[in-house]
This record gives sequence, C-alpha cells and structure tokens, in this order.
Amino acid sequence: MEQQDKKRFITALAALSEIHNKELSQAVLDLYFGSLSDLGIDELERAIAVAVSTLRWFPKPVELREIVGKSAPKLEDLAAAEWTALLHALETNVHYSPPKLHPTTEVVLRQMGGWQTACQWERKHYDFKRRDFFELWQIANGNEPQMIEGADAMLAKIEAGRRDTTSPAALPEWRQ
Repeated sequence: MEQQDKKRFITALAALSEIHNKELSQAVLDLYFGSLSDLGIDELERAIAVAVSTLRWFPKPVELREIVGKSAPKLEDLAAAEWTALLHALETNVHYSPPKLHPTTEVVLRQMGGWQTACQWERKHYDFKRRDFFELWQIANGNEPQMIEGADAMLAKIEAGRRDTTSPAALPEWRQ
C-alpha cells in the first residue's frame, strides 16, 4: 500500500472494527497500516471482506495476511536470505575489508570466528557452515545487543541497576 491508500485502508478497517464492536486508536491503525503496507490495497480490502464473513473475532494483521496468502517471512527464510548475502559478500569483497551486513548477520559471523575466518572457509564445508549459521541467526535475531556485549556484561548491567534504582544512568541502557 502507498500513503495515498491510507484513507481506503482506514475506511475498510473501521468498517470491520464496527462489526466486531472494537475501537481502534490512531496508534493501532498506524500499527496495522505499517505491518500490512507490503500488501496492495485491493488485496487488503478482499481480505477484510473475507474476514467479515469467516472470522468470529477482530483479526490480527497476521490473519489478514494469511487470508491473502502472504504470511510474514519466517526466521528461517530471513536466515536463508542472509546466508546468500554472506556468500555473495565472501565472493565479491576484498577479504581484509568486511562489508556492511545485516546486524544479526554481523553478530552471527562474529560468533563463527569473524570475517577473516569466514574468508578462509572452504566451499566443501559450506553445508556445515550454513547449518550453524541458520541456527545461530535464528537465536541472535532480535538479541544483537545482548550477544554483542556478552552474558557477563549484561549481568553486570543488571546488578548495577539493582544497586541504584534511583538513577536512570544506573539502569542497563536496554532497559531505559
């Protein structure tokens, strides 16, 4: 959807919310619009029409996506795309200068020995590396700051926050 579709989107979602006696705040409307913005407005209106006749409760964005057959990407799909990007980077970049990668990929690559180590991987071992990469990527996704700092640093921040809860500076930065 484009920004110019927002009025049609709000009208369709408002009608659906009225049927379900659900009030929608501007924040919720913005959240739905953002999470469904990759769908076309016609697709979304069809999904809402189906939802009216098939769902008992007000649908979540994921349910509207499922109606049109476009679910959100799975972590394994994202990991696969990042693996492909990493292999491309290994093939095309100068080995002493690491490229800019997705933050999760950078964390995983660091866990797997870093850029220089990856540059030394032999193609015959790519299947094993791929398996490790997928597993680590799915664990690391969304947890990059904690993985970068490590468990000891995170525990120290938590302890510092417990000792002095009156000072915002004492709270771990991820809790502020």
